[in-house]
Amino acid sequence: QGLIYYDLKTGTSKQYKHNPQDPNSISSDIVVSLCFDSEKKLWVGTYFGGLNCFDGKTFKKFRNDPQNPESISNESIWSIMEDSQKKLWIGTLGGGINILDRTSMSFKHYKWNEQADNISDYISNTAEDKNKNVWIATAFGVSLWNRATGK
Repeated sequence: QGLIYYDLKTGTSKQYKHNPQDPNSISSDIVVSLCFDSEKKLWVGTYFGGLNCFDGKTFKKFRNDPQNPESISNESIWSIMEDSQKKLWIGTLGGGINILDRTSMSFKHYKWNEQADNISDYISNTAEDKNKNVWIATAFGVSLWNRATGK
């Protein structure tokens, strides 16, 4: 049913739905993940609609473009997390981890061999602990991200 914003102060709600005629609408009505970042933007992960960034008025869309290696790697965004370094980690359903470069608004992709222990390109969640370690929940279990090696 899209994204529904409920205003606690007024008790009213507003629904944001995909409209193919409106380039500023959300890219899909199937919302899977949400994350408010340090810039007060709402990042919205969708199922087969890519990633959206909502500034309160319009949705900026990030879709997979097979011709562009810096586009997001998958259309299904299962997890979104901003870490303590303000990096946005995007977990996809089959495209591994994507980290957004906010300067160029491009994505760096991290994919793994499905034979590796506890590593899969099906990412269900990411979390950062108090020691700034990033934990990645995958289809094969949970793994710790090594910031030094990028894997």
